[in-house]
Amino acid sequence: MSYEQPVEAGCYIDAEWVSTPATFEVTNPATGDVVGVAADAGPEVATAAIGAAHRAVGDWADSTAESRAVVIRRISAELLAELDHIADIIVAEQGKPRGQALFEVRYATQWLDWFAEEGRRSYGEVIPTHIPGKRLIVQQKPLGVAVAITPWNFPVAMIARKLAPAMAAGCTIVVKPAEQTPLSAVALFEAIDRAGAT
Repeated sequence: MSYEQPVEAGCYIDAEWVSTPATFEVTNPATGDVVGVAADAGPEVATAAIGAAHRAVGDWADSTAESRAVVIRRISAELLAELDHIADIIVAEQGKPRGQALFEVRYATQWLDWFAEEGRRSYGEVIPTHIPGKRLIVQQKPLGVAVAITPWNFPVAMIARKLAPAMAAGCTIVVKPAEQTPLSAVALFEAIDRAGAT
């Protein structure tokens, strides 16, 4: 396996990598080898992440569904460009067989691509009313900040499955990955950064 993890992985907040006072080792479940060091984010870091997401939601919500779809598709392309590297991370920190790890990254891009297109179809609705000369109009609008807590067994795909619909709808999101598999979440957010999604 060609995977080499940086010494420490931080938290991605407000388009910047932030280190934390506390960290923890991420180990390979098959060998017990340390494969990386992850940020141990406490309440202060979570509060900072939520604050950054709240500050960003206005501009993101005001962007068009078309422009959001373009950004989400760029994230998908970045994941595919780093397919082997991200699959290596999944294998190292989770122990998933390489073929399944490759499948997972591709599966994650399918969620991104699907919701990029579904976001374009956030149509409203006109509902008949019982009052003559009046119409009821339903309009789809972003609610604000979403929070995703994701499992260890599909560390990239389940983040993509939660992140993609939130972003497509015009919401920002704070993600808390599983402690067993935080390094693949870092790889995903590196792809988000490269895609210019911030």
